Amino acid sequence: MTARRHVLIILLAALSLAVLRGEVRIKPGKECVEIEVHQTPFATLQFGRQAGKPFLHPLRTASGKVVTRGFTENTAPGQAGVWIGLRSLNGVDYWETDDPSRPGRKAGAVVLNEIRSILQGLEQSSFSFTADWVDPNGDAVIAETRTLTFSTGPEDSRAIDIDLRLEPRRRVEIADRAAGLMGLRLSEPFEEHNGGRPRIFSWDAGADAVTGKRSPWLEYMTILQGERVGVLVMDHPRNHNFPTRWKVRPFASIFATPFAELDYYNEAPLQGPAPRTARDAGVTLEKGEPMRFRYRIVVHPSTFDIHEAWRDFCQQRWDRR
Repeated sequence: MTARRHVLIILLAALSLAVLRGEVRIKPGKECVEIEVHQTPFATLQFGRQAGKPFLHPLRTASGKVVTRGFTENTAPGQAGVWIGLRSLNGVDYWETDDPSRPGRKAGAVVLNEIRSILQGLEQSSFSFTADWVDPNGDAVIAETRTLTFSTGPEDSRAIDIDLRLEPRRRVEIADRAAGLMGLRLSEPFEEHNGGRPRIFSWDAGADAVTGKRSPWLEYMTILQGERVGVLVMDHPRNHNFPTRWKVRPFASIFATPFAELDYYNEAPLQGPAPRTARDAGVTLEKGEPMRFRYRIVVHPSTFDIHEAWRDFCQQRWDRR
């Protein structure tokens, strides 16, 4: 066999593997960006102004089953799919959209400005966008840059990397609240009364058992239309206040909360006097002082190797700023 023919065979084998895993395509639209794997829907970023902020929904398994929940009468305002926000930034709520039942609340909005840097590939594609965090007076207080990378992985897994950079346009105070920075609302089969079960690195399991505890990752498993599937969320080791504390509710909501500690003792299941070692996890940032966070979300089958996935995520090097 000639060297040229040998190289050709290797290239064809690599191409066949890429096709098997599926080409990842990004399709920008007027009020959303659709992501497809092998010409089938995987995820959608929605950013219409009526939503109050950009969010990812639906997310799907390789077999097409939806694992997230959109806006319904059973979800809190602004809590759908996967979103980024804070309960109290300079006293303004960027976590939920306007709630008629709370008329005195000051609510802000995260307004997408521009989709840019679209990179198309076979096993991985990405795009970035810029957004302003706008207060009730119409002033932009945070300039956000977010890069979303979508990829295929082993055992029909699908992954989303979220690379988030927040830069204040003025001095800002982020209060200690257990709502923010990243939220996920999973579909009804993930609710505990339907058999869904969250667990963390320590192998504590169940919403009450994991809430308020630190862990580099959290996994939520359930049986979805006859298929056992999981959603794994990972917190990068270089993130602020790593490993993050997690807030999980039995109705399948997950919050990664790098700015929360004392607030956990204001409500069940930890309600009561805070331990002496607890501290205020809020932060103050000066104008132009950025913070950067990276998370990975993996939608996977039951045979997926979490520890291998965690090691792979840790190998991704990046600057905190």
